[in-house]
Amino acid sequence: MSKQYTNVSVEVYGQTYEGRELKALKIARAGKDAPNVIVEAGIHAREWIAPSMATYIIHSLLEEEDGHKNYLDKFNFHIIPVANPDGYAFSRSSNRLWRKNRAKTYSLLCKGVDANRNFDFHWHEIGVSDNPCSDIYAGKKAFSEAESKYLTDYLLKLNPSPVFVMGLHSAADLFLLPYSYSHDARPDHFDELLETVQGACDNLNKVNGMEFQVIHTPNLYPCGGVSHDWYMGVLGSKYAFTIELRQGGIFGFDLPVEQIKPSGEELWAAFT
Repeated sequence: MSKQYTNVSVEVYGQTYEGRELKALKIARAGKDAPNVIVEAGIHAREWIAPSMATYIIHSLLEEEDGHKNYLDKFNFHIIPVANPDGYAFSRSSNRLWRKNRAKTYSLLCKGVDANRNFDFHWHEIGVSDNPCSDIYAGKKAFSEAESKYLTDYLLKLNPSPVFVMGLHSAADLFLLPYSYSHDARPDHFDELLETVQGACDNLNKVNGMEFQVIHTPNLYPCGGVSHDWYMGVLGSKYAFTIELRQGGIFGFDLPVEQIKPSGEELWAAFT
C-alpha cells in the first residue's frame, strides 16, 4: 500500500529480540500540523483478531474513502498492525495461546515478557508477576522490551502529540478506560472520555446487535504498566482506550472466520 498510495509510508521504528522489524503504516495526507491518530494492535500474540482489525481500518481508510468523512484530510494516522511480531509468529508456528514476546529472561525454562505490562507508568505495581513463566511477567524493569520501548520512542517523536490512541485486544466484548492500576485512579476528564467512548460503543452495537460495554479497566482487573495508561498519563493523549474485540473459539481467541468481517464492520462504526 505504501507504493500504491501517495502520502503513505511504512515506518520502521525498531527491531525485536529475534530481529524482526517493528513497523507502523503512516498515512499523512493531512499535512504536518494535523492531529495524529494511533491504532496499536497485536501486542498480545494470541489475539489474532486485533491485527486483522487494524488491517481492516487501513483498508477502509484507503480503499473506501467515499464511505467516510474526509478523515484523511483531517488527521494523520499511524497504525501498528502487529506490535509484537515475534510472539505473533510463535503463536502461528508453535503455541496458539502464546501471549508474550519471545525475549530471553533469567529463567532457563521460560521465555517472554508481557509487553503490555512493561510500560513505564505505574509499572510492576499490581496485576503482574515476577515469574518469567507467567503470562503476565512484567520484565526486569520498565521499558526493558523492544516492543514497548521503541513504540513509545516513536510516538514521543510525533508532533503534534497524538490526540487519539486506540489499542486493540481480544477477547471480552469491552471498551476499557484508563487508568488501569487502581479503582481510584481516573483522568481528570474521565466523564468526557466515558461519554465519547460510550458513543463509539453504541455505534458498534447497532451494527450487528452486539452487547459491548464500557468499563473502567480495574473493574475487569487492575494492572500496572499497560499501554493505554502510558498514552494517557505520559504521552498526554486526550482519548486513549482499549477495545477488547469479539471472543470465540479456543479460550476466546479463535474467532471463526465468518465473524471477521462483521467484527470489522462493527469496529469501523465505532472508530468513525
